[in-house]
Amino acid sequence: MEINEILSKFQRVYKSGADQWQCLCPVHDDKSPSVGIKYTKDGRILIHCFSGCPTNEILDAVGISFDDLFPNKLENEYKPIKRAFNPYAVLTSLSNEILLCTLAAMDLSKGKISKSKEYINSGLPFSVANWAKASASSEFN
Repeated sequence: MEINEILSKFQRVYKSGADQWQCLCPVHDDKSPSVGIKYTKDGRILIHCFSGCPTNEILDAVGISFDDLFPNKLENEYKPIKRAFNPYAVLTSLSNEILLCTLAAMDLSKGKISKSKEYINSGLPFSVANWAKASASSEFN
């Protein structure tokens, strides 16, 4: 529905700014305009009663629905954001790696060199780092 069709359903409509109008609220006994109507750049029409009337009651009172306020083209323009990597997975991996490094450092400080050597020789720090690097360069859905 076009903005002019929507505006024609209200009383005492006047322009209050760029693509903005004020009018009487059809839900409550309005003496001065308390409903704001705004036409957005993407074609949506926003309606708000500053006296607190619910928007669905305003729409019912003038015989329009929420579907009339939102253009169908928004459905086709939605594009999900594709991230280059899954930040949660990388941070979880790094968190685990930091924990293991901390435990190895604690072992070293207590003289438990064998466990620390096992950890370092296992290649785990390098495999986790390589996984994080690979994750950062590949796409996750």
